[in-house]
Amino acid sequence: MYLKARDAGALLKNQLHLAKKSEILMRAFAKVGLTALIDEATGFQHSRKHDALRVLLEYYVEEEMRKWLKRFPDEFFNALDKLYQNEKTTPRSRPSYYGKFINTYIYEPIENGYVKSELNKKNITSDGKRKARFHQWLTDFGLNQLILQIGRVMGIIEISPNPKKFKDTIARQKSLSIQPELFNDEE
Repeated sequence: MYLKARDAGALLKNQLHLAKKSEILMRAFAKVGLTALIDEATGFQHSRKHDALRVLLEYYVEEEMRKWLKRFPDEFFNALDKLYQNEKTTPRSRPSYYGKFINTYIYEPIENGYVKSELNKKNITSDGKRKARFHQWLTDFGLNQLILQIGRVMGIIEISPNPKKFKDTIARQKSLSIQPELFNDEE
């Protein structure tokens, strides 16, 4: 939309940066798409990991745009659907308790709640709304820890036949320890 509006000369001066960011994403998608096309033609798509193209895309996308990339894989939500015995959900149809689940079992265990507390300070406005998704505030180190925590939780979900068993199992797990440097703005 922004690229078409720019080409038509319909963007305001303060909207031009949005067209530039859109172009960055389009070029990255094109590079990844070309790789996927080659993989399809050679049959390689059957032997690559399911998230290989998403990882490849991260290499091409500028640092400032990475915060918009998806961090919770579809498999995570499929596992939640199975755990709660829900029909397959979509991003627009997920129950609100999935968000509470993510806060409790993904973000809270990281550094015994310190990370979640800092995310709340940075992200929650005075009227209780969020400025962005929590993962968009994390550094590369923080994102790596988030991915590890998602993997840990998914593993426990997979062996849990119901939410009670999941909660019993997770209660026995030790909390993840992360250094407070996660939020340093200086490098």
